Amino acid sequence: MNDLVLPVCDRIHEEASKILFPGAVAVDATMGNGFDTLFLCRKVGKEGRVYAFDIQDTALKETEALLKKAEIGSVARLIRDGHENMALYVKEEIQCVLFNLGYLPGGDHGLATKPETTIEALSQGLSILKKNGIMSVCIY
Repeated sequence: MNDLVLPVCDRIHEEASKILFPGAVAVDATMGNGFDTLFLCRKVGKEGRVYAFDIQDTALKETEALLKKAEIGSVARLIRDGHENMALYVKEEIQCVLFNLGYLPGGDHGLATKPETTIEALSQGLSILKKNGIMSVCIY
């Protein structure tokens, strides 16, 4: 992973922490290895909900293992589908949505987010984002 990605992720988490609270609903639009999913779960607590999307089985397995190790219960809903289908799963307003565009760190670089699906996902995310919510888009 690029040396700049971690400080950027830390900054995004810092800003998201200002508006997340127990009971909030959030979306990890690009699950990857699950670090944003874990962060969001910790912030919304067991009263909240996190929807996490990825098209790769590896991402779901890695995230599931990470959440199990962290003893995060049923806060996260791990969804094997593209983020462009977010509206099929998320029916409530959300406080936060995080995007890390690119490819699965440590995975196949040939499988990466695509502009057309990401534009649709951004539109859907904005349509369900609460007033004063936060959307983060990290591109690497």
